Amino acid sequence: MGLLIKRQLKKGTTLGVWENKESLELLMLLYSGKKEVNIANKHRKKEWLATRLLLKELSSECEILYNNYGAPQLLKKNISIAHTQKFIAIIISDYSVGVDIEKIDERALNVAPKFINLNIHKNLTNESATLIWSAKECLFKLHQKGNLNYIKDLSVTPFELKEKGTLSTYLHKNKYKLNYEKIYNHYLVYFCK
Repeated sequence: MGLLIKRQLKKGTTLGVWENKESLELLMLLYSGKKEVNIANKHRKKEWLATRLLLKELSSECEILYNNYGAPQLLKKNISIAHTQKFIAIIISDYSVGVDIEKIDERALNVAPKFINLNIHKNLTNESATLIWSAKECLFKLHQKGNLNYIKDLSVTPFELKEKGTLSTYLHKNKYKLNYEKIYNHYLVYFCK
């Protein structure tokens, strides 16, 4: 199975990462949900199935609902979900949470002026730009209401890039400490209260 990480961060909070390497046929066999999967796109269907399988590994509450802004939610717990071509990450908790996972490549660096204050973050690399993007996506998911300006409303204080660590960030004027770690050529960033 694709379960790569299953970690209790603290009482009431669990983080999971699934490496989505199974075939669609195997994922369909593993999925035993009541809901029929009517998704034509093969990649999107695999992603949907793997998300439900990962959630099943983390919680007995397996039905994902969505709020008015499109953010996922569960009936009794808070949830945040992220995915790339290769990975799915979920964090569930009794508390407010956010998670993101991003592949390290040149895309974030190419569009950095759209989401990074370049007066604060100098000498950006593919890795540092991707980590900042992932941190801001994590904050966006924590906010759950959309309508944020990625430069004015979300900020990441300067940091020393490591394989694993914490980032000091701000959502409006509220400070949040985000955890991050490198998984292969991806950055996983998460917040749990």
